[in-house]
Amino acid sequence: MAFQGFTSGCKCGRARATLVVVVTSRAPQPSAPQPPIAHARGPETPREPLHEEAENVVLARHFHEQAAAASERLSLERIGSRALKLPVLLGLAIAAFVLAVIFGPAHNDWPTPSWTNVQNALSLFPSGLPAPRDESGGLTFAKYLVAIVSLFVTARVLYVVFADAWRERRAGRRTGHAVVCGLGAAGRRSTRSLIGERPGTCLEVGPVSPGVTEAREAGALVLRRDATSREALRVAAVRRAAVVVCAGPDDATNARIAVTAAGLAYERGAAHGALNVYVAIDDPNLARVLRAPLAGIGRVNFHPFSESEVWARALLDDPRGPFLAARRGNLEVVVVGDTDLGLAVVVEAARRWHRLRGSGGGATLRISVVGGAAAERCAALTERYPAIGRVCELVPVVHPISAARSLPADLVRERGRLLDAVYLTLDDQSANLALALEAEQLVGDRTPVLLPAEAAAEALGRLLRGVGRVCPVFLPTDAAAFDLLHDDLRERLAREVHGAYLGTRRGAADFGSRPADRAWDGLEPYWRASNFAHVEGIVSQLRATWYEIEPLYDWDEQPAVLPPDAVEAMAELEHLRWMGELIAGGYEWGAERHDRKPRRHPLLMPWLDLDEPTRQIDRDLVIERPRLLAQAGFRLKRDPVRELLAQRHHEAYLREVASEPSRPLAVPWSELTEAQRDHNRAAIDHIPVKLARVGLQAVPSALVSSARPLTNRDIDAMAEVEHERWVSERLRSGWRRGSRDDDQRTHPSLVPWAELPEAERDVDRKLVRAVPRLLESVGYSVVDPAPRVAQYVAASGAPWKRARAAEEAAA
Repeated sequence: MAFQGFTSGCKCGRARATLVVVVTSRAPQPSAPQPPIAHARGPETPREPLHEEAENVVLARHFHEQAAAASERLSLERIGSRALKLPVLLGLAIAAFVLAVIFGPAHNDWPTPSWTNVQNALSLFPSGLPAPRDESGGLTFAKYLVAIVSLFVTARVLYVVFADAWRERRAGRRTGHAVVCGLGAAGRRSTRSLIGERPGTCLEVGPVSPGVTEAREAGALVLRRDATSREALRVAAVRRAAVVVCAGPDDATNARIAVTAAGLAYERGAAHGALNVYVAIDDPNLARVLRAPLAGIGRVNFHPFSESEVWARALLDDPRGPFLAARRGNLEVVVVGDTDLGLAVVVEAARRWHRLRGSGGGATLRISVVGGAAAERCAALTERYPAIGRVCELVPVVHPISAARSLPADLVRERGRLLDAVYLTLDDQSANLALALEAEQLVGDRTPVLLPAEAAAEALGRLLRGVGRVCPVFLPTDAAAFDLLHDDLRERLAREVHGAYLGTRRGAADFGSRPADRAWDGLEPYWRASNFAHVEGIVSQLRATWYEIEPLYDWDEQPAVLPPDAVEAMAELEHLRWMGELIAGGYEWGAERHDRKPRRHPLLMPWLDLDEPTRQIDRDLVIERPRLLAQAGFRLKRDPVRELLAQRHHEAYLREVASEPSRPLAVPWSELTEAQRDHNRAAIDHIPVKLARVGLQAVPSALVSSARPLTNRDIDAMAEVEHERWVSERLRSGWRRGSRDDDQRTHPSLVPWAELPEAERDVDRKLVRAVPRLLESVGYSVVDPAPRVAQYVAASGAPWKRARAAEEAAA
């Protein structure tokens, strides 16, 4: 993992290795005095004779200093800053060597330089190679031995430095790849899942660890960088990445990496699409809470996931357990450990039982939780999830497992029947495995004992598989399982969205002719990705219509019903998103659908050009969203910014009619009735409809670099939509066309836009021009979520209109 003071598998600090090489001879041998060496600038002062051992020691000490300096240069904090200078230094070294060979003492022999010049050139470098002089053969041989060792180690050091620099240069050129920050258990699983689908780049401080070795064997680039630094993520080319996995040692570190990656994501071009950031969060409740508001932020899609939730789903999905197959009758299970994983198993088991059985009578689920703080944690759990008390019988068993490391013997045969399953969920994996072997002796012959196969259990679990009743559970590592490991919400919603699509298609005469007319497990990767993109657009579109997502704790609560304005706005935005997806996939408009190259689609046209049955398909998908979210454990609530916008809208009206205090509703917000406030809220609810009509959307200003200004064409189109809304609202309230009379509820402007006088049109245009300022007052901006769609429509020349005109003429 690329974090300060963290290596895979432990939280110890880093240590710097120092290489020491000492070369000695057997015995000191005297050497003859060295005669002065002629020099171009005059005679050199004679040196004192050196013994062979003394000179070797000096050379060894010199080499040791050079190796220590190289080791210091190899420190992880400095490699990055020096990597770019290495090519320059290498070029200077080569230039110096060439000049020394050409202009050495024997330069008159050029272009066939003598060996003396080569020796002189090599002696310029700290390699230990001696300069040419008259000396004994043994001493010269010893010096060359030291020089060979020095050159070898220097070459090795240079290889290490240049290898890191080369890997960083390769990583910096990647596009559409995955970046895994940390090679602990979650990071290693992520690397194995992703590497077959796209190139992988891993950031890890520890130079030698099982995770590093495994990642390199899988074909990933491993950079020894601190992933919490912006420079490390820049080197890993996060700007152009498709996926970033933050799998560090703690929540704070992962959050810091995610925020830094999000900052770099705003520098990416539109061609790279949104960046998916998967953030490991230890606390499953925190992961669930964060998943809702952070699901889609501008160019970043956040996917907080909890290791506890991942393992809980894996334990309950195991076919040897009782929850995967439909069971009749009562269930009794024991969860050993009041840890986060244990409580996650309880919540997931109760949710699945509720999905199958509901909260009514009939078969019951009994869950016994064993642990030292079982009573307190079970009470907090039922308070947070009220439906658990209605769905199952939750029995806390206060027993300090971590200290005694034993199970209460009377627990496994309560109520005169055997248990259906035992789940071991302690944080200490060695204790988990020991308790599993102990529980095997206590439970019945058909009671499985399931535990997560990680750490100690991973090493021995494969030996225990299929032996006895101990069932180690392994997480899948293939690419298809990536979303199950990191974001079960995204996977489940995508399945539900595809199921809704199949429901609308089954009645069609050509059902089965399209590649998407298949069950989820048989879908091609492209069409699975299409469903995932639909899910990612849900949160963004809900936010644009003043909705938030929050965890659903009471599973019996009825899903919300979306109002018509929200349905219409989200349906238009969804069609816009869908058009952008098809255009990016190489589709163009065509009278006949063709999903193979050249790709054509007859519905690749603006919303207003679609026929009504086609528009209704998008509306139906939007209407189903509250139910889909409820099945995934989330509910909708109104964004508080909606109420603030309604107040600001009314304040703007008060300023406009300040000179006419007798105008209706010219009173402060606090004096308005609830029905009168709803009038302002309705105007706010319609803002997303007007923006969607011109392909725009409102998003929090903090998530975008700049707002998209309204053009005159946008203003006219939005003003027409606003006039239609006003007319429809008045007609529903009993108004009719006539001279202005508020008592008789008549108004002369209750006419279509084409018949409206220009002066009255300017009133609607004025209201539209005020929309960006109104949104800015509460921290929102207007953006274009799919700029490529507008470019395509402008460049295509609207062939669908010509085809429709030809059909009408032929008819």
